[in-house]
Formats: sequence, structure tokens, C-alpha cells
Amino acid sequence: ISVELERGKTIGISLEAIGMLNEKDATREVFFNFNGMPRSVLISDKTAKATKVQRPKADGGDVNSVGAPMPGVVVETKVALGENVAAGTPMLILSAMKMETVV
Repeated sequence: ISVELERGKTIGISLEAIGMLNEKDATREVFFNFNGMPRSVLISDKTAKATKVQRPKADGGDVNSVGAPMPGVVVETKVALGENVAAGTPMLILSAMKMETVV
């Protein structure tokens, strides 16, 4: 395309290529020529973000929600119901993918 910035000043812009989707952050690199000079820019792909699955570890609005590092099965509880616990106190053992994790 040609863009006239002002009378007598016109620039040419042409799309050259669109890079592969970076699935971690849903971005793509877009390559183009700007007045004959090769350029690239990293853009956020909004269609990829719409399909990106996010699994929150805990519900921030629920004070009774406890986050876990991965989905699994509780194999042992270390505290009793209603017991006061200090920060860092192990509360349960979670088994997931043949590994046990203390939460």
C-alpha cells in the first residue's frame, strides 16, 4: 500500500510474511517492508488468545479455595478441620502423575 503522509511525502508498506504462533504468549512476528527497508514487529494474536486454555490454581474470590501445583488426588491430610495453621505449614499431600507434592 502507499500512504501519503503529506503532500509530496508518500511511503510504501508491503506485507512480506507472518511468523508462526508462539503458543506460550500468543504472539506472532509480522515481517514487512517499510519504504524498501525490511522490518518486523511482534504482535498479540487475539484469535489465539481466545482459544488459549488457562487453568487458575485457586479461586481468588473464595477464601476457602486452596491452589495446587497440578491436578491430582489428595492422599493424606496433615491438619484437622478448623485447626489454625501458620504460613508454610504442610496441609495435605497431593498425588499427581506418579509424584507426591506437599501443599
